[in-house]
Amino acid sequence: MLTLWARGADGEQVSGNTRYELAPLGRRGLAWLIDMTLGGLVAVTVIKVAGGERDLGAVWDLVVFKSVNGQVGQQLSAATNPGAAGLAAIRPVAGLLGIVTGLFVAAVAYRVVTNAKWGAGFGKTILGLQVVVDRGEPEQRVTDGRVSQVPGWAKAWKRWAVPQVSSLIPLPMTGLLGYLPALRDPRRRGLHDLAAGTVVIDLRAVVAPRASRDAVAGSGAQDFYLTLR
Repeated sequence: MLTLWARGADGEQVSGNTRYELAPLGRRGLAWLIDMTLGGLVAVTVIKVAGGERDLGAVWDLVVFKSVNGQVGQQLSAATNPGAAGLAAIRPVAGLLGIVTGLFVAAVAYRVVTNAKWGAGFGKTILGLQVVVDRGEPEQRVTDGRVSQVPGWAKAWKRWAVPQVSSLIPLPMTGLLGYLPALRDPRRRGLHDLAAGTVVIDLRAVVAPRASRDAVAGSGAQDFYLTLR
């Protein structure tokens, strides 16, 4: 736990539990882009090894445009049609279906596990951000350590699932609609944060609680330092 200490003129120590500021939306967006870029590089590598150019183009169309045209599109429609004639309709695109399923499972596991266990994936970690349970305070207080404040499994699943609802709209980039409320919300929460009861904090912006600041000011403090326990 981070704790602010101040040594007054009389040698007495004054301390307080640490608070963190809410994360800036710009850094949150950059963290998302980092994760998406790294995920995209991994996906391209897997598709190149497993399928090739045709599957890479089909997956791109599915992810970005939510449709696949041409012969691959016809084969995919036949394979996913409940009335398809057995395995014969699935064989031409079995590899593509396997790749898409594998990438989907990996992406979901990455998002849910990293939020549930650590409150941050790779992008948030390197930028000093963390998802924590929302305490409803202007400056998020963390009194019992970072690990116990992460969302946990139920909240992590909610945080992942909510943006998927808007992504079902058959138009490009509709999955981002759930993040738009963060632009106006005073606590910078998107629909996923509101549903899960979470906020994103900036671990680089440590703020002493008001009680500690007042105590420090009244003590004639001369020295300040932080401890991490």
